[in-house]
Amino acid sequence: MKSSLSKLSLLGIIFLCLCTKLAYTQAENPYKLGQIVEDFNMFDFSSKRYASKDVEKQIIVLFFIGNTCDKTDLITKQMKALHAKYNAEVEFWAVNSNHPNFSPEDSEEKMAEYSKKNELPYPYLVDLGQLIAADYSIKQYPMAVILKKEVKGFKFVYRGIILENTQAGTQNIIEQNIKNLMAGKPAVTSPSKQKLCDIL
Repeated sequence: MKSSLSKLSLLGIIFLCLCTKLAYTQAENPYKLGQIVEDFNMFDFSSKRYASKDVEKQIIVLFFIGNTCDKTDLITKQMKALHAKYNAEVEFWAVNSNHPNFSPEDSEEKMAEYSKKNELPYPYLVDLGQLIAADYSIKQYPMAVILKKEVKGFKFVYRGIILENTQAGTQNIIEQNIKNLMAGKPAVTSPSKQKLCDIL
């Protein structure tokens, strides 16, 4: 009898986890490129709030990373360099969408450790419920979303990879798009396929 109850309890826990995971990864109406997005906010690991409506700069770059992905350190190095060059015109937010129940190394405590160790000059934000990732159809990382300020709000202009390997070397697509948008040109996308890390 005890064995049957234990099995039922275990099945119940597994079912609850699966339901929770589904709830964390679905969005009813994800944004499409060209749409004006609704105001949104996130919190960092110290519960400091960051809201899109408070951003006065013309561009927001959301780049999705995670502590456990082997590509995160390289992306962090690249984005720190971009922040140093474009901080006056561009708002940079690092976003961690991994759920700590499925990826303990992406807990708020671990995010704080990563931020301190790497001296991040931009906020490292918690995507609670994976809602921001779902809004922009982000299922893997590192990837980035770029929003450009318009009269009616921020417009979704880019979703894709951050670095592209070409014959000429590694190209930072985010920097290329920042330059394009600041010059009044459209954002460009990359057809490159990369092996990325799954959001957990």
